Amino acid sequence: MLRLAILSARGRIGTFTGAFVALFASAVLVMAGSMMLETALRAQFALVHAFLADYLGNLTYVLTARNFNPVMAMAADTVIVTAEHIVPVGVIAPDHVVTPAPLVDYLITNG
Repeated sequence: MLRLAILSARGRIGTFTGAFVALFASAVLVMAGSMMLETALRAQFALVHAFLADYLGNLTYVLTARNFNPVMAMAADTVIVTAEHIVPVGVIAPDHVVTPAPLVDYLITNG
């Protein structure tokens, strides 16, 4: 947890988490202690690049594209996907689908 010391007007040292963050975050009572609650970030658009997609929008990725593309697709309101290869439905095995079709709004081919 990040703790930065700040000097108050009276010369006392307080903590950044107790003084400044309390103005912008909501406090929640957990296990008889007050905790700061930060809500998740939400994106309006996510631009995702997939290696393989079918006509419905089921996506598979290669290499490090699997790290953040599925997470960004779940965190955005509108998902725009570019795909290297677009194949008919049923070519991608169900256990190889990383991002399912209901999360994809627009599918664009490369080329």
